[in-house]
Amino acid sequence: AFVAIVAIGLATTFAIKSSKSADKKHVPIKKYVLIIAMVLALITPSIVGAYQTSENVVPGTNDYMWNAMEWIDETQPDDTVITSWWDFGYLFEVAADRQVTFDGGTQSGGRAFWLGQAMTTDNLELSAGIFRMLDSTGDAAVEKLVNVTGDTGKSVDILLDILPRTSSDAQKQLTNKYDLSASDAKEVIKLTHPDNPRPVIFVASSDMLQKAGWWSYFGAWDFENQNSTNYNYYVPYDSAKVAPGQSGKVNLLEDQGMTVNAVIERVSGNNTTDAHVESVYTENGEPIKVNGSDYNPLKASRLILIEDGYIMKNESIKGASDGNYTLFIMGQDSDYTPILIDEKLENSMFTKLYLLGGANQNIFEPVHSENGVMLFNVNFNNTKAGS
Repeated sequence: AFVAIVAIGLATTFAIKSSKSADKKHVPIKKYVLIIAMVLALITPSIVGAYQTSENVVPGTNDYMWNAMEWIDETQPDDTVITSWWDFGYLFEVAADRQVTFDGGTQSGGRAFWLGQAMTTDNLELSAGIFRMLDSTGDAAVEKLVNVTGDTGKSVDILLDILPRTSSDAQKQLTNKYDLSASDAKEVIKLTHPDNPRPVIFVASSDMLQKAGWWSYFGAWDFENQNSTNYNYYVPYDSAKVAPGQSGKVNLLEDQGMTVNAVIERVSGNNTTDAHVESVYTENGEPIKVNGSDYNPLKASRLILIEDGYIMKNESIKGASDGNYTLFIMGQDSDYTPILIDEKLENSMFTKLYLLGGANQNIFEPVHSENGVMLFNVNFNNTKAGS
């Protein structure tokens, strides 16, 4: 199944490249983005098997990532900055011959927070604003505000407020709401909203699904209480072949005698696939009960189902309103791969870009893909701050 899916992915990517070169005006890439994302996500389990970051955070690479970096080297302006999580930073610098936002030598709490915040937030304007600031003026805006306020947490809150805004609106916020002097506000805006931001390519890759616990932890950091919470995607190693009229299970987690499965059920007819998450005893497969009630720490309250490139369901799961997860299922030719998404990540920037292919937005433009790797150009002109 894996070989077949890879072949589909390569064929799809080739078709898109051919369409772009043949008729750029009439065959927009966005028409195919969602299909690419689904194919890439379908091969995710095989690619990310080596990236179980709960046990191993040592970065690795493959030809697909290297090829993506070579594409940047060959096609993007020399002043382009590559932005992603830190662990591939040195590889990006070598293979793409470009500067990066974050690498193994810059694992400061500040950069980890800002990159984590950009990927965790559901506000793409904020994500783009963070990249505009970091990749054009570095940490200068943070340092300036800390010097003015004497408070790192307050400085971060101010930046989270003003980065998605237009420069004029942001400057008013600084003076009216946060009591900065006109000169200090003007200086901050030069750093947060530079007139000519550097080009930015955001790299989203399959390994980052398993690393979400790390980047979401830093991105959700509470500066006042000095603590945080992490959020996760649960990615399986396998998929399930489920024909019409049949059901199948895919293991999402095994822990201390408990097994959590995604259960996929199909009946004959269109739009009839259903799914839910179950928690059973590993030894006998019986449902886990506590005080007579079903116990499921990974209960899903929502289902997003994609079959053969089409979103078939995006709805609540009946009787599961108390769940804290979304069950994201991708089916291709009766082969189904589930990903369980923490509700805090359901609408996150990373989910929107990597799992949903950047559909229904125009700030992050998909410009290149390899198996398990997607590159997005940050189109600052389509942000409020850039309009």
